[in-house]
Amino acid sequence: MTINDLAASYLEMHASRLRTGNQFKRRFERDIIPVIGNVPLAQFHRRDATRMLDAITRRGAPVGAMRAFEDLRAMLRWGVARGDLDHNPIDGMRKPQGSKPTVMVRYAL
Repeated sequence: MTINDLAASYLEMHASRLRTGNQFKRRFERDIIPVIGNVPLAQFHRRDATRMLDAITRRGAPVGAMRAFEDLRAMLRWGVARGDLDHNPIDGMRKPQGSKPTVMVRYAL
């Protein structure tokens, strides 16, 4: 079983029931599957997640990296709960920081 196989099951059996299921699917197809989809679950490591996050961050999408991490973490937790994985390889890994909000400063005249 690969990350791609787990993602297909997750999207079909869990995410499709959520109101935001289409957003999950788009992020998986755009950010996760192309980079780490072929990695076997038994060989998945934090370095694979880091490789995915670095690719998203390099294209200038820090919020996208944060959301992809959250989606990947949710899918892996779901896989552990189902017994597809023995443990979540990214447990304890910090999520990347999204973009910081801009602060508007008003000066009183």
